Amino acid sequence: MTICELTTFDLDTILSLYSSVGWTNYTENPEMLKNAYDNSLLILGAYDGGRLVGVVRAVGDGFSVVFIQDILVFPEYQRRGIGTKLLR
Repeated sequence: MTICELTTFDLDTILSLYSSVGWTNYTENPEMLKNAYDNSLLILGAYDGGRLVGVVRAVGDGFSVVFIQDILVFPEYQRRGIGTKLLR
């Protein structure tokens, strides 16, 4: 498992991840998700080989307020500590 900054992303892959965990607010409005990702402070991806299997997204003002908005892991990869690694 490799964790690295997600500086570019394939929207279809990200939508698939959100869909897999039932987060329909974003999947029903892909343009909002794209804008949210484009304006996030930091996005980290967890990769199994070349496959994106999880993400964590930080948002805030960039100075004093930063919080985790989203943390998702494909269901078949859950319970393996991937979410914990993304947060660390």
